[in-house]
Amino acid sequence: MFDPVTLGLFAVSTGIQAFSGMSQGNSANRLAMQQMAAADRNAALNRDMAKEAARIQQQENERNRQAMFGWGADLDFARQKEAAMLDTGLFGERRLNLANKEKVFNQALMNSPDAKEKARFDNELAIQRAIAERTAVMEGMF
Repeated sequence: MFDPVTLGLFAVSTGIQAFSGMSQGNSANRLAMQQMAAADRNAALNRDMAKEAARIQQQENERNRQAMFGWGADLDFARQKEAAMLDTGLFGERRLNLANKEKVFNQALMNSPDAKEKARFDNELAIQRAIAERTAVMEGMF
């Protein structure tokens, strides 16, 4: 019923198909394992990057605290100390002296005859304006 050549060819074909199927299964398995390994590596790299970012942020916070309460505060104190030295000592005396000279000059200017004349003129002008305003109001009433 079966020819030996056909039977032999059938056996060889079946063996090749079985071996090919096993080979495809092995390559699919190998591919899945490689993808899982790549995903594991990616997750590990992400964890390492998150740890590194947290470490960098912690160092940055520490540097900010040191700047605020350490050397930064020392620099600010030194600046304030130098600014206070400008208000005292030789510089402070010069500044105070110049302010006094300006005050004396302004007082002398206010007491000069020309300043008194100008003040008198301004007062008379203000009185004339007030009288004119009141006169206009009274004329408007009648």
